[in-house]
Amino acid sequence: RSGTWDEKWERKLDDLVAFHTKNGHFNVSYSANKTLYNWVAEQRNRYKEGELAQDREEQLESIDFEWERPPARSGTWDEKWERKLDDLVAFHTKNGHFNVSYSANKTLYNWVAEQRNRYKEGELAQDREEQLESIDFEWERPPARSGTWDE
Repeated sequence: RSGTWDEKWERKLDDLVAFHTKNGHFNVSYSANKTLYNWVAEQRNRYKEGELAQDREEQLESIDFEWERPPARSGTWDEKWERKLDDLVAFHTKNGHFNVSYSANKTLYNWVAEQRNRYKEGELAQDREEQLESIDFEWERPPARSGTWDE
């Protein structure tokens, strides 16, 4: 591995500036650049959770970074799916796992269950499988902890 954590962060910021210069926005799609997509999602989530270092927040502010992902223009199925992926990344950033409970977020719980089922049935599109793999998604729901209704 080359470079320190800070140098790697600075390189990602440079990549984001180049993306913005070329495209005129910060809405990096997974298909355009999965590494940058994941990095941008992580910055937004850390900011939302109050966990982004002040100097990094200031660097992103200096390029007029959009902290909220812009609303989907057409609301296509792919855009909705990517928003759910963003929600899952945010959940993982906050909780350290992908075991979304129904009571915590019923919509995300159902979406995660659907992705796991489609994967198990061999019906999940390859690009979506790769997107989930890139965030180290757990395809099997972890076993229930002791003292739950499942026992």
